Amino acid sequence: MDGQLGLGHKDSVNIPTCIFLPTHEKITAVVTNDGSTFLRSESGQWYACGNNKRGPLGLGHKDSVNIPTLVLLSVNEKITAVVTNDGSTFLRSESGQWYACGDNMFGKLGLGHANGVYVPTLVLLSVNENITSVVTDGLSTFFISESGRLFVCGLNNYGQLGLGHKDPVMIPTLLTLPQPFCSSLTEKQTHLIHSLIEQVKLTNPMNIAQFIGELLLTYARDEISNDCTMALSLGQTLMRQQHRNYTACVRLITAELRPVITKLPATDDKLTLLCLWKIVHDAAFQKTVNETIAAHTSSSNTQNMQQLVK
Repeated sequence: MDGQLGLGHKDSVNIPTCIFLPTHEKITAVVTNDGSTFLRSESGQWYACGNNKRGPLGLGHKDSVNIPTLVLLSVNEKITAVVTNDGSTFLRSESGQWYACGDNMFGKLGLGHANGVYVPTLVLLSVNENITSVVTDGLSTFFISESGRLFVCGLNNYGQLGLGHKDPVMIPTLLTLPQPFCSSLTEKQTHLIHSLIEQVKLTNPMNIAQFIGELLLTYARDEISNDCTMALSLGQTLMRQQHRNYTACVRLITAELRPVITKLPATDDKLTLLCLWKIVHDAAFQKTVNETIAAHTSSSNTQNMQQLVK
């Protein structure tokens, strides 16, 4: 349709047909998407052909091309990688810098504006680091820096960039992940949790199910809301199952407890529940549910567990 096969015409072809580069070199790699095709030669040069209506080929114009045409950067460097999706293209230079061209709706090229770009243009981060990799679905773009930090831009109508809002973003913006819940524990809580983890190795997980159930019922006792209703329902179920079915308890805790916890207010009890969830989750991952763990928990173990919620 747009000459993306690089055969010199736009007719469909139903048998494998040899593609020739202007230099008559062999082709060592092919990247294609949305009717645009990039071909790498033996010498490491990249050629483009096909759909160029939004400038994704980086040739300085919007005309489609039906023969492989050399793509050049503004610097005297070869292109070492190509990422293209839905009319937008990212090209990595020998020095590790990334250039962008093509469709720039919602600012997805990360150039600070939303205008289409027809020549490869350098993408800069807010930190003095090169970009090591680029991922794009053609609407939202994610850049990973040399230090492993993640920068995002582009469409954000569902909050997919993870920035806490739904506005489009036109410059690569650092995505800061929330700290793990364990980072907010006090020294005393941390000590008690480590103690609990050691004790759990010698206890029956169904006793943990009882303890979790009691905590959830405590949450739901004084307040009526959808969140508390969920806690009440799961707590009652765990209390019923605690002496009956080990497998069911483990499945309930690992699959259903975490979503309930996330809706609860931030308190010491919430941290306790998260730690208990992790203990059971890790135990279920490392052991099969057919393994038997010691049947009884000493009263001192129970007292130590209860200290976590004081």
